[in-house]
Amino acid sequence: MNNILTAPILPNEIEWKFYGSYTVGSNGTIIGPSGKSVGRENNKGYFTFFNIDNGKDEKIHRVVAKCFLPNPDSLPQINHKDGNKLNNDVSNLEWCTQSENIKHAYDNGLMKKPTDVSYYNSTPVSLYKDGNLVGTFVSITECARQMNLSQGNLSMVLSGHRKHHKKYTIKYSNHE
Repeated sequence: MNNILTAPILPNEIEWKFYGSYTVGSNGTIIGPSGKSVGRENNKGYFTFFNIDNGKDEKIHRVVAKCFLPNPDSLPQINHKDGNKLNNDVSNLEWCTQSENIKHAYDNGLMKKPTDVSYYNSTPVSLYKDGNLVGTFVSITECARQMNLSQGNLSMVLSGHRKHHKKYTIKYSNHE
């Protein structure tokens, strides 16, 4: 497993390695035992294939990284440098931590940051303590964050399953 084929590699040529019954190209191509390219896009936007050796679906970028990228720090995730989940060329992949992967996604606009107001449910809420208005917030999430309260418990107050949370009551702002 993971043996390098003994063909000379020239610039811009594909390097090939064995991965069980499969042959993996440095360009992200995987050739199955039948000699045909394998892989399909899954519902999360990654190319995967069914590995007959272990009976599991595997993500192609993980297999390419395992075959071609050293991982001396045993990092758990693989980042697509250009943000394109379908570009599985080894030059586009790097091992990383979950935190590094998420930071890359935020920095490149691939994920919305939790501080973006559009991230939150934008139904405004008003928070009260002892019947007095404490404040109005853009969402229950923002209210919980700013007031250091449990979003789940505030939701239970809003839905009528609790009367209060830490002496606070909450209402949708347009229902006052």
